[in-house]
Amino acid sequence: MSNYAPWLLRIGYYTKDSFLMNVAKAAIVGRSESFPGYHINTARTTAYEKVDFPLHEHKDQSVNSFHYNHILPMASMFIDYLVSDAFVKSNGQIDFPSEYIEGYAYLQNKFYGAAKGMFFR
Repeated sequence: MSNYAPWLLRIGYYTKDSFLMNVAKAAIVGRSESFPGYHINTARTTAYEKVDFPLHEHKDQSVNSFHYNHILPMASMFIDYLVSDAFVKSNGQIDFPSEYIEGYAYLQNKFYGAAKGMFFR
């Protein structure tokens, strides 16, 4: 679970720690490349590391489990990362106010869109 990625990105930005920022990006890229489900049900397999893993039929992906109720919290994590990435890459010139979302399964992120933001003002 890479729910910590937006937080690491922001901490890395404010502390000028490029290592944390790189770990944040790697977490997002790694999580998005081949979604292995919520957790891995078997300790010794490389099935989910194969390039074609997501292309297999659902019933053939028995090495992990699927939790469809995590789709929206995961989407909010990606949005949080993208907005934070825009903030970082614009050096604070793209900025939107946020609210904290207390999710489940460690999916706590920021929510955007409830108030006007700033775009290179």
